[in-house]
Amino acid sequence: MDVAQIEQKLHERLNFDEMVTLAMLTANGSIACKHIIDLCTHQNQQIAFRASWTLEYIAVIKLEVFIGCFKYFLQLYPKIINYSVQRSFTKIMMLLTKERLIISEGLKAAEFEECLGATFDWLLNPKLQLSYKAMP
Repeated sequence: MDVAQIEQKLHERLNFDEMVTLAMLTANGSIACKHIIDLCTHQNQQIAFRASWTLEYIAVIKLEVFIGCFKYFLQLYPKIINYSVQRSFTKIMMLLTKERLIISEGLKAAEFEECLGATFDWLLNPKLQLSYKAMP
């Protein structure tokens, strides 16, 4: 499946099973993981969100496939401006950190600082803060 076909699929509203199908096609090599990452930066926010949701699932079910695009993911990470994509990218970064892949994949200090800085910027962004009701 090429990028245009994937983009068309992501243009439609996906249910969980359809997203899993895309993730499985990527996990078995029918779709390039890089294509999914590229679509995470799509100008259409819904396409970008659906691509990031798929990418997040790929990282969870078949991390070794994701690792092939690890450096590319890290290059894009601090440039993400779509709030929904930021959420998925942060979850992926948490998984990479938990699995100690940040260290083992040879991430340079400057790359790590740039990603860490982006994560803190996202966390501190008042537009992203959740509102909480005071407990009675």
